[in-house]
Amino acid sequence: MVIAKLPPPSVLDSENDSESESLDITKTPKKIYEIAQFAEQIQTDIEFDSKSELLVHKFIKGAMARVQSGAQAEADLEHTQLAEAARAARAKATRRTVQKGGIITVEKAKERIRLRTRREQESWEKKEYSRRQCPKRERPKFVRFYRAISAIARLRIASMNPEDQLEYQLSDEGGQ
Repeated sequence: MVIAKLPPPSVLDSENDSESESLDITKTPKKIYEIAQFAEQIQTDIEFDSKSELLVHKFIKGAMARVQSGAQAEADLEHTQLAEAARAARAKATRRTVQKGGIITVEKAKERIRLRTRREQESWEKKEYSRRQCPKRERPKFVRFYRAISAIARLRIASMNPEDQLEYQLSDEGGQ
């Protein structure tokens, strides 16, 4: 361990002795900036020889890296727990049914409505996406119906004698 390699701080005179007492070692810093201030105070208030100063600097640098990664892990854990709690609340809300005469708060009702509309929106977006991806497979019924009617009309016109066809075409142009 690095601390075991450090010699005790050298006390040059009684003035340095009072400065080392000003370091409040019994109070453990809780926040990152407090730890950084404490580390800076250690480096400035206590005099080390060059080898010890290098070891202290490396130790403090490593300790600060650990503190920051620990703080990041703590924040990540908090975000994960909040997300899990929200997911559990949504799942609980979907499983619960209000029977006739039951009680539901306005907030819960609004949340259910928002959840339902979001699900409907997602469902609509999925259908729209698949319709755009596969236009031949998912053609609307009226397009197929229109094509069937126009095919029947063409067959009837083709089965007419030429005089009736001409009369039909002239009457169609006059109607437009």
